[in-house]
Amino acid sequence: MDDVRKYLEHHRSRLLRYLDGEAPATKDEPDVQTYIDLVLDEWHERFSEAKLPAPEPEERTFWFALYQLEELTEFPSDGNPDPYEAVLMKNLARVRDLLRKWRPLPREFVATRPDGT
Repeated sequence: MDDVRKYLEHHRSRLLRYLDGEAPATKDEPDVQTYIDLVLDEWHERFSEAKLPAPEPEERTFWFALYQLEELTEFPSDGNPDPYEAVLMKNLARVRDLLRKWRPLPREFVATRPDGT
């Protein structure tokens, strides 16, 4: 579990930068969708064959934030916000604060690891 925790800690600070609108800060940093794909690909490379314990509640907060960000990237930026987009933004603002403090995901939200656990 230490490897999972280190992996999440490494990506948590970067994910928060994307959630805060501070990334990509340079042309060398990936855009949001590329970053999300990088996190998911790296997870599969490192942990797809590993026997892992059940995710901790705080880990679910990380995955929820990542998946919500991914869903937001699918909306067009044409200045006409979709009502569902507003819901995603509200949920993400709440979860972003929990992620920053490494707190558990509230019961009304659900998130799994990329493998479904």
